[in-house]
Amino acid sequence: MRIFYKLIAVFVFMVFLFSTSNDLLAQKKKKKKKRRRAFVYKPKADIGAPTNREGAAARGPNDIPFISALVPDHIGYSSIDQPTIYWFIRKSTKQKIYFTLTLEPRKGASIDDLYSEEDVDDEDDEDEDGNEVSKPQKNLGYVFRTEVNCSKKSGIVGVSLKKYGMKLLPGRVYKWSVSGKNSEDASGDKKAFGTIKYVDPSKKEKLEFAKAKGLDKVQAYANNGMWYDTLAEFSKMIRKNPGDKELVTFRNEFLAQVGLNETVGFIEKK
Repeated sequence: MRIFYKLIAVFVFMVFLFSTSNDLLAQKKKKKKKRRRAFVYKPKADIGAPTNREGAAARGPNDIPFISALVPDHIGYSSIDQPTIYWFIRKSTKQKIYFTLTLEPRKGASIDDLYSEEDVDDEDDEDEDGNEVSKPQKNLGYVFRTEVNCSKKSGIVGVSLKKYGMKLLPGRVYKWSVSGKNSEDASGDKKAFGTIKYVDPSKKEKLEFAKAKGLDKVQAYANNGMWYDTLAEFSKMIRKNPGDKELVTFRNEFLAQVGLNETVGFIEKK
């Protein structure tokens, strides 16, 4: 009789362990499932007409590889005056790659209105990495230019304006490009283009951005149409968690929302 009761006790205990184990597994699955979400990008109302973002494709053994501007086909917004601008290069190259930022002048104004004569310098400086950095030059029409060394770099590349001490003017539209030519005559060279506009966020937006953390911050930026901030936050999280494939998937889905499917395909093959 005692053996019978012992067997019942063992059976009950085993059922309890099995049930507990299943509950724990279910909770883990639920947590994982809960994290899965869609980061919907909601553009600002005044994004303007569609803009060109033509990518530079390889055209020969000595030409630059596929380059794509990681931007929507309209004006991209940032709530930061010194944002990081991202583009994609399929493979490393020894050819010189130039990043150029140009201010789109207001009607009836020109880039000359931005700088005094002492600001203009024909000599280029170098940053701490040895990359060439141009000072504002009215005669050439651009605000900022730097050479990006891609001999050991491929994939998603970020150009931090903060690193170069470059600040965007609020409410102004800038055009940026990535090219393999250091020439104003780009008739024979395809470029990857993008546009950016810095806007001072509202008090509500500032509070929302400040309170949000992690993926919630990514969504806060996306909900408020801050394209560059959303992509930067994604990239920052991926750098901190390089093994998190789900974060990479989220970023790829975000890029695909604005038609960067071809670029996403290249990223996934890397």
